[in-house]
Formats: sequence, C-alpha cells, structure tokens
Amino acid sequence: MEEEYQEDYQEYLKEISSEIAKKKIQEFKDGCNEAYEIIKERRESLDKVSPAEVKKALRRMLGYFLATEEYEKCSFIKDLYISKFNEDISPVDPILEWEA
Repeated sequence: MEEEYQEDYQEYLKEISSEIAKKKIQEFKDGCNEAYEIIKERRESLDKVSPAEVKKALRRMLGYFLATEEYEKCSFIKDLYISKFNEDISPVDPILEWEA
C-alpha cells in the first residue's frame, strides 16, 4: 500500500511540474510579444534598464522569435541590438537555457 501511495504521489508531482512548466513557457511567450510591442513603440524604454539586462532580454527574444519563425520581429530585434550596442547579436534558445 505504501508503494502504491508513493507511485500516486510521484505521478501527481509530475503532473504539477508539467502544468507549472507550461504556465512559465506561456508567460515567457506573452512577455516576449508584449516587450516587442513596447520596444517597437518606445525604444527609449530600454534606457531604463541596465545594458546587460537589455542584451540578455533581446537575445532571449531573438531566440524565441527565430524558433517561432517570426522573421520580421527577428530583423527588428537584430537591427535594434546592433544600433544600440554596436555589436552583433547571437540568439539564446530560452528552452535550452531553462533546462540547464
């Protein structure tokens, strides 16, 4: 009976973990799209955040937009990054980053 309880409990934990992961991924997707719209309308909003954080966010956004094949957004992010930091941008795959 104890073994059966442990198996049920483990299955329950897996289900909860899966639901939490799905929610976090959706929040990330929504955040990328929302940030893109804000940046597109008001580039100066980036000046309120540290350059390191801006670089990290733009690289993660670029990774997401590449994965979802939203190339117009990719082009905008790349051009913005290059003009702001005077260096090329390399995307970060946010899913691989979370698994690390």
